Amino acid sequence: MKYLGNSPENIFQRIRKMYIGHYGKVTDVLNAATGQPDSVPPMTLRKLVAKWVLNEENQTHTYWDNDDPGEFCMNMIRRVARFDVKQYEHLATLVLPGEKSMLPLMPITCAAKQKNLPKVADNEGFIRTIPSYDLLETWADYIDAPCQRWPLYSAETFRLNLKNLPKSEKPPRLIVVVKPGNPCPVGASREEWVELIEYCLKHQIRLVNDGAYASLIHGSHVPLCQVAAEYPDLEWMEIFSASKALSACGWRLGSAVGSADFITELAKVKGNADSGPFGPALNGMAEYFRDDIASTEMEAIQKMYERRLKIATKIFTDAGFKLACPSDAGFFMLFHCPKMLDGKPMKDNEQFNLELMQKVDLVGVPFAETRPDGSEGQFIRFSACIDYEDEAFADKMRAEMKKITIGY
Repeated sequence: MKYLGNSPENIFQRIRKMYIGHYGKVTDVLNAATGQPDSVPPMTLRKLVAKWVLNEENQTHTYWDNDDPGEFCMNMIRRVARFDVKQYEHLATLVLPGEKSMLPLMPITCAAKQKNLPKVADNEGFIRTIPSYDLLETWADYIDAPCQRWPLYSAETFRLNLKNLPKSEKPPRLIVVVKPGNPCPVGASREEWVELIEYCLKHQIRLVNDGAYASLIHGSHVPLCQVAAEYPDLEWMEIFSASKALSACGWRLGSAVGSADFITELAKVKGNADSGPFGPALNGMAEYFRDDIASTEMEAIQKMYERRLKIATKIFTDAGFKLACPSDAGFFMLFHCPKMLDGKPMKDNEQFNLELMQKVDLVGVPFAETRPDGSEGQFIRFSACIDYEDEAFADKMRAEMKKITIGY
């Protein structure tokens, strides 16, 4: 018996299965799809965590729940988002066990199925920006809560445009955006945030930004917290992750900052969902973020991806791929999906992705947009989580690209 019916599978797990099904194993080339950092956390940080692993006090190795040792959140946010939480008494912070497990809690935190709430009696459902990783929509589907899509269009360079918000009789309870984005590595401006914030205030909507790539900015981007903090009546939250900032995906550590009521309610829901992060990693990272070395080493990681993207983008564009937007942040390149591969018409980006893998051992991630005229735009996303600065590897990629001919 299946209770979840045909709920969609995680896109990256699906692509991983496709790749393993074809090759029987995962190879390094898979990183062009998954976007997992190929490096490890800085030695400075690993030594600090190792020290705490060896600590013999029971408290270090027990449940940490929502405890924040050594002002971990405040210092992380200061390093990642260049924002000083201490200047704002109306804000609060929360230690997160990564971001992926927190986004699904947002519908519950915003009372997905409850009616007759005092402040938001007329608000209903949720909105998420697309193209994006569809965690919010998937979990809203699990609990039968309405979730609508706010399209960001390639023709507008995936900027936040309120004119494209879905129209409905009732405003949503929550809007979740991803800036800078995945798969759209484009940031947000102060002007965009102000317009969205004023809309949310008018309609009593909570606002969340997934800022996982906030430390990897190569162009321009203003974190939500730098703007939202100026609006005491706004219900908002911005979440950050150590996964990309410090190549520590498996450590599952992050932080949130936002309006006190919203943070408090997430903490309540989170308290019934997990018991906090791994103590030695939390304490070691708290100590790390107190030192200026954290900013220096995070900048080095950012510069590494910026250099890689410059090399990788040229390899792909020289092969004929057309960029859908600039890579202003993170480690992704988003291209319009070719319609032809070696003279053969491609039905869609899924077919292109599969046949590209079969021809040159390279797999990407397909994404799509529905344009204002109803037509569909198709994209393919690749990452720079492979060492394109290694000349031997870059030469190999150039050689592989010469084996194929693409067309639009």
